[in-house]
Amino acid sequence: MQPVRANVMTIYSNHQTWNICVASQSTSTNYLYSNAGPSSTTLWVVQVSIGLNGGDNTQYANWGFIIDPNDHASYFGAAIEWETNGGEIYGSTLSTSLDTSMYLILGINNQDSRSQCYNVLVTAMYY
Repeated sequence: MQPVRANVMTIYSNHQTWNICVASQSTSTNYLYSNAGPSSTTLWVVQVSIGLNGGDNTQYANWGFIIDPNDHASYFGAAIEWETNGGEIYGSTLSTSLDTSMYLILGINNQDSRSQCYNVLVTAMYY
């Protein structure tokens, strides 16, 4: 039997939400976190999700979540026929090791002819 080392993660944010509205046929770039957490070498685990908030379920949009402007970890997606409205339905878990503070950037491209709002949910942890 080998000895095991356990690490405890520090929760930076737990189920933090945003309501981001984007004009018709427009792109929105949002810095959800800037200079977050420690500035030393740190492993980050960030859970991200997105969904419609209002409007009809036929909304064409694509999005990208990026950790750090140098794209250390990213999640990109797109949808036309959203299954539900009013919650988060698309998501991913990002992880990366950074030697600086963490930035989380979200870009949303709303290609629909009407403005649209989106629910965004993030949980971020590090150790």
